[in-house]
Amino acid sequence: MEIDLQKHKLFAGLVDDYSPIHWDKNYFSQTEYRRQIGYGFMLTSLLSTLYGEHLPGGSSICIKQDAKYIKPYFIGDKIKVIGEVMGKSNSTHFVEISTKMYRENGECVFKGTGTVQILPITYEKNPLFIFGEDKLYYQDFVEALKKVGVNKGDSIFVHSDISVFGKLSGGNRNSLLNSLIEALKESVGNGTIIMPTFTYSYCHNQVYDPEFSPSTVGVLSEHFRNFEKPGRTIHPIFSAAIFGKDKKKFKNVEADCFGKDSIFGKLHKEKAKILFFGAKFQSATFMHYVEQSYGVPYRYMKTFEGTLRIFGREFKDSCTYFVRNLDENVVYDASLFEKYLLENKLINKVKIGNGKLLLADTEVLYNEAFKQLDKDINFFRGDKR
Repeated sequence: MEIDLQKHKLFAGLVDDYSPIHWDKNYFSQTEYRRQIGYGFMLTSLLSTLYGEHLPGGSSICIKQDAKYIKPYFIGDKIKVIGEVMGKSNSTHFVEISTKMYRENGECVFKGTGTVQILPITYEKNPLFIFGEDKLYYQDFVEALKKVGVNKGDSIFVHSDISVFGKLSGGNRNSLLNSLIEALKESVGNGTIIMPTFTYSYCHNQVYDPEFSPSTVGVLSEHFRNFEKPGRTIHPIFSAAIFGKDKKKFKNVEADCFGKDSIFGKLHKEKAKILFFGAKFQSATFMHYVEQSYGVPYRYMKTFEGTLRIFGREFKDSCTYFVRNLDENVVYDASLFEKYLLENKLINKVKIGNGKLLLADTEVLYNEAFKQLDKDINFFRGDKR
């Protein structure tokens, strides 16, 4: 989290503390630090985000907090918060969490230990969505996932758009997101869940930091990125967050966006499934891996250069991306392919609420797309129809 001047001002107004060490340039410039120092208790407030949103997240409250401020931090610093579970009581639902905070240069500014109590809630009894006069519950999603073909032990890549299912019930967004992720976890059992956390960083001349760069492809994927700290691939355009037994198989990817050892190549190799969790089939980025593997003529390889930041250290980096030829006004369209797959029962579909779930095997998508491209090299070009 970046502690900018606006947040500093808001905190000052909240606690009514305008002491010169925080605000008087003539004063703080004469100290050994020479810079505007941030509030120590503002660091402590970041623990509310850690405990409430991420670890353990959900319905948890802080019972006790020990804090030690190691060094000051300054306005403009980006603070990284790290938590580690040291112990858990199943009877009291108390969780002891060790916490540390670092500036971007790796300097530790805070250490502490907190005791948090998880207040259990039962997802099955709380409606998640309302559609019309009906309601959707946690178990409805578990059953729909089973019906569409998600099995225990599966590896699934999840494109999501949860807004289509209905209106959020109760207004507790984090509880909703937690419950949907738990439904996915229950469905795959000891399998693996992978979600796109695409940033397109190098395409937009932005630094890519796997710890801090947010997902740009939906609220569920961004929540999943921080949920129980799944692994994340170090790819500056098409990163993915991974949770489950095969995390190591999927985590290390090559720089080529759609190469054999990209996340999409690994999905194919491991015979993973692609789940469209409310999302449209058009969002299947895997199909661009298919296009590159086939060698379609309306795309070409382009190199993107940028900066990769790992634990505060920055490196010059590059990756390759099989992009559309914009000079030809290429328009990608997968609607005919989706229709073909549904008509031939090559993809599963289940309606839930106002939305739907689609599930496809990567091997089926790959082979069937090759068949269509053999017949018509422009099969995925909407501008050629």
